[in-house]
Amino acid sequence: MLALLLLTSWFQEVASAASPMGADAHVLLREESVIMDQTGRQTITTRGVVRILTPAGAHHARAGVAYDSAAGQLLEFRAWVQAPGGEADEIDPQEFVDRPLAPAELHSPLRQRQIEANAPPGSVFFYQSTVVAPAAFPQVEFEFQESELPVHLSRFRLSAPAGWEVQAISFGSSPHRAGNTWELRQLPARPAQLPRLALTLLPNQPALPRFATWSDVAGWLATRSDAAAQPTPPVIAQAESLTAGLTTPQQRIQALAAYVQGLRYVAINQNLGQGGGFTPAPAATVLSRGYGDCKDKATLLRALLRAVNINSWLVATNSSDRARVRPEWPSPRVFNHAIIAIEAPSGLLYFDPSDPHHALGGLPPALQGAPALFLRSGASLAMTPEQAGAIERQITLRLEHDGRVSGKILETAHGSAAAATRALVAAEMYDSYLSSRLGIQVTQLKIQDSFPEDGLHMYVEYEQAAPVATAGPLHVWKPLLPWLELPGPVAVNETVTIELHPRWIVEEMPEPVQSASFSGAWFLEDGKLIINRQLRPSSAGVIPVERLPIVLRQER
Repeated sequence: MLALLLLTSWFQEVASAASPMGADAHVLLREESVIMDQTGRQTITTRGVVRILTPAGAHHARAGVAYDSAAGQLLEFRAWVQAPGGEADEIDPQEFVDRPLAPAELHSPLRQRQIEANAPPGSVFFYQSTVVAPAAFPQVEFEFQESELPVHLSRFRLSAPAGWEVQAISFGSSPHRAGNTWELRQLPARPAQLPRLALTLLPNQPALPRFATWSDVAGWLATRSDAAAQPTPPVIAQAESLTAGLTTPQQRIQALAAYVQGLRYVAINQNLGQGGGFTPAPAATVLSRGYGDCKDKATLLRALLRAVNINSWLVATNSSDRARVRPEWPSPRVFNHAIIAIEAPSGLLYFDPSDPHHALGGLPPALQGAPALFLRSGASLAMTPEQAGAIERQITLRLEHDGRVSGKILETAHGSAAAATRALVAAEMYDSYLSSRLGIQVTQLKIQDSFPEDGLHMYVEYEQAAPVATAGPLHVWKPLLPWLELPGPVAVNETVTIELHPRWIVEEMPEPVQSASFSGAWFLEDGKLIINRQLRPSSAGVIPVERLPIVLRQER
């Protein structure tokens, strides 16, 4: 019992804190303590206390700790549940689960130990873990609040070697600092931005990197990747084979990019404590394996391009959370993806060899207009280009006397619009998606894809799944959008030709409209209603929906 009390003095510190009304659970304590030695190796102790307030909050009685099973060590992970008015019961270690941290990776030493406890309303779940973690560079991050739950006390402590300078930057908050301890209290539920602390330690020995600027980060990453991009004899032979008979640099770039894009994506991470997560495999190794992760594939493409005298650079990005890349905190930690920038006669081409659907020169929307870092000496943080997708669409349909509709769609898509369609076609889902999205029955579908060059052509014949209503007026208006939900901007140029049965007359036709983002014109010609509409990527202007419906009515 004495050991338990000594161990949980941090629990006693917050156990009596009042919980706010309306929350399902309340984080009473979130605490992390890091002890860093002269080599940058870290001993990390994490503690948490969560009070369960409602049945819906029971799933918050859980915790997990990540560790490096090769170069690190999980020293301790314990958890308890204290029932209302009762004693704290320690959870049996046999109930903990140990699994890979990233199951999709073919091999990684990173693992996670987890516990999900049975904690009824009114009970308190608390835990403590200690791991030894290797570190390729002396930087630390701490999120004061990692979920939507309110937090009573969040605290971070750092113990650094004597003589090391500590630089701290906080985002979304201004924590109280006392020495190398930072605290925030009474954090509300669902904050607009999760408060975060970012620390850079500047060691007093040259063996460890110092990241005072983005140029420091770019140089350090370049030293870990440049050697792997050397064109060895097998790489040179492969490049010459792929480009044989091609006369222009653009043709050679296209051929080499298509080859690497076609290789399987497989992640194998080793020596993470020594920066292995930032170090690509040698290009010759990737070539012989026939697979690699993002940095491996981009590095192989660099080596193939070098073999035919074309310059390129690795570019570090964040494919899932661009907000993590902040100009004021230079760090390799904020990047999780690598692409390539290629020096072409037409200019700089950005390309993601890990994306199977975007053509050369196009980036997935998540990587457009995003912070990026060229891995070369002297580089600073920059932004990738924004690239709007484009759709040219012609629709012809016939409206019968009884409201039945049949028609054809001819569409050409470019950029992200083509990539999104290509992904659904590859998954054999496009036919059904189009039917459900438009409420039609597809009777014929033909796809002609120019990939790996840009451009995808679609031909569709369809019937309306059910006749349109014929009682009262018929309003012809549908927002001008791509068929697919696209995360990035897209320009649409659409012409709709409606052949009207003689029983249908146009009762109301709006005036043409034009704004920064939309223009539309409507007219009758030889019994056909013709609609021309254009949607332009723009933050200015709105489509005045209330002015746009065309009203049809049946003659009786």
